[in-house]
Amino acid sequence: MERKIVSLILLLLLALFVFAADSNLPYSEERQSSVARINSIKETMDVMEQSGFSVTRLNDEFFVLRQIHENNLFKINNGAVPDFEAFNERAVTIEKIIADAYQVKDELFALNNALNAAEAEINISEPKEMYLEAEKEFIDERYEIAIQKIDATYEKIIELQGVQAKANAAYEAARKNISTFLIDNWAIVSAVIIIPLFIYLIFRRKIKRHFIKRKIESIEFEINVLKNEIKRAQEVYFVKGSLSEGEYSIKVKLYGEKIRDLNRQVAVLQEALEKLSTKRNNKQKSLSRTK
Repeated sequence: MERKIVSLILLLLLALFVFAADSNLPYSEERQSSVARINSIKETMDVMEQSGFSVTRLNDEFFVLRQIHENNLFKINNGAVPDFEAFNERAVTIEKIIADAYQVKDELFALNNALNAAEAEINISEPKEMYLEAEKEFIDERYEIAIQKIDATYEKIIELQGVQAKANAAYEAARKNISTFLIDNWAIVSAVIIIPLFIYLIFRRKIKRHFIKRKIESIEFEINVLKNEIKRAQEVYFVKGSLSEGEYSIKVKLYGEKIRDLNRQVAVLQEALEKLSTKRNNKQKSLSRTK
């Protein structure tokens, strides 16, 4: 038991001696500060990686920081002057990257909420695409560029909201002008609408007959064109002999089917024309009996 107590006392004395010796070494405070800073940065990076951050860029920067730290220790142990300024500059760079990463993550979250809120009043397809570009820069650890794209997305949202506000104002002004015009000129507007409608109601059968006749004439013209094509194909095949039997058969078949289809259309239109004529005659007879 006594031996264990003596051993513990000796270990404590040895630890105190080592600590005292280390404290008296050159640049002891700078060394301890560097170690503490490295440990703090490493702990933060571990937390970021567990939270889903990309840390490839940070790992590269941290590797350089460790190299600078080890070089400084080597210089101290060999009586040379260490470069703690280079170490601190690199550490500041890493800490800024970490701060930017958290800032961009928060700003992306806020921007996404802003886009959702603006969707009700503007078309967010363009700013949404810009948001996705900023998100990609965040994933690729280009935080400086991501911040620029986030700012540009906000500017685009504001621009579109301004355009929409102007469009709404123009629409409202136009609506008021139209309303005022209709109120002030209701008689003219009514006449413009009612008179053509009245004319159409009176002459609608004549108008329908006219359009049907024009349609029949158009179809008959097409039928004549197809018949002429058949005659031409017959002439080329039978007289000139410059058309093969297969080509001739295909052409005649296609033209014949088209003509039959057009004849059916003509028959339907003529039937509609006869119905209109029947209604007209019945109406005239009714009017004659009334007189």
